[in-house]
Amino acid sequence: MDFYGACSKLDPKRFKAFVAVVEEGSYSCAASKAAMTVSCISQHITSIEDALGTTIFSRTPTGCRLTNSGRRFLEFIRSYNDLVVNLYEDISDQESCLQGIIKYALPHSHIFSPHFFSLLNLKSTSLDIELDIEFASNSEIIKLVLESNVDFGLVTEPLEMESLGFNLIGREEYVLVCSGRHKIQVSNKNNILSQAFVTYPEIDQLINCWMKHNYTPLYDVDTRSLSNVSARVNSVVGAVVMVSEGVGISIFPKHLIKSYLDKEVLIELNSDHSLLNRPIYLVYRKSSHQAEWVFHMVDILSNDAINAQATPNDLTFQKMYL
Repeated sequence: MDFYGACSKLDPKRFKAFVAVVEEGSYSCAASKAAMTVSCISQHITSIEDALGTTIFSRTPTGCRLTNSGRRFLEFIRSYNDLVVNLYEDISDQESCLQGIIKYALPHSHIFSPHFFSLLNLKSTSLDIELDIEFASNSEIIKLVLESNVDFGLVTEPLEMESLGFNLIGREEYVLVCSGRHKIQVSNKNNILSQAFVTYPEIDQLINCWMKHNYTPLYDVDTRSLSNVSARVNSVVGAVVMVSEGVGISIFPKHLIKSYLDKEVLIELNSDHSLLNRPIYLVYRKSSHQAEWVFHMVDILSNDAINAQATPNDLTFQKMYL
């Protein structure tokens, strides 16, 4: 008999009636224990016997007694129950373990942020984890998470959606900088917008935030507001190198260029203005189908990122250029 045939004949839903008769010794007492009618108990027992092709109870004046086949069937049910319990426990353990592929999305400029090193440190201590990293814009990251293409990501602008969760993990500061070898002076909004600018992905968002924070322009500002774009590059790392070589000015997260600022390879402009910093969120799906370890990872990164300090010097990309 094949597997499906056996399963269709021996329905586990009937096991409750059988065990009740074993424990109580009669159909009437079993019916009360199992919250069934006596007729229902009888039908279940008959169905089991038909499936096995043998009797499992013998009726005696003192009650129902198990036959040899019945005792063997009872052993089977106990083994079956143990297997089911072990299956659920094993699956639960696997789901809660930090293992498997973790798909993670973040902005290009956050590859050297403290939370990212927390993720790398976790990978170094959990060999069963495989990291799948994707760099994208804020809106693209939310879409990737929403469509289940990544498990979670990092964004600076949360989106009100019932299916998404956002955990605040910290804040980051943004600075306008120029090359330390080609110092310039900027004094007002028009003066800044007329400077040679190096642009990179998501610079539109940063220019608008920075200008509104410092000068409150009447309208939104983006790269179309710049009168002199000296270079466009699709890598924030490349943009940092270009600015350090005097190609133009640009706006970066301060943690990304900390060593450049410390060595005065880059100089912060308008440092007398109030600091511009924005919240950073971990975004993930709140679906019940989400693997438990993903939520565990969110907790780890949220806690680690809040407490994280400066990026380790021996791991920063600045070492490649300085």
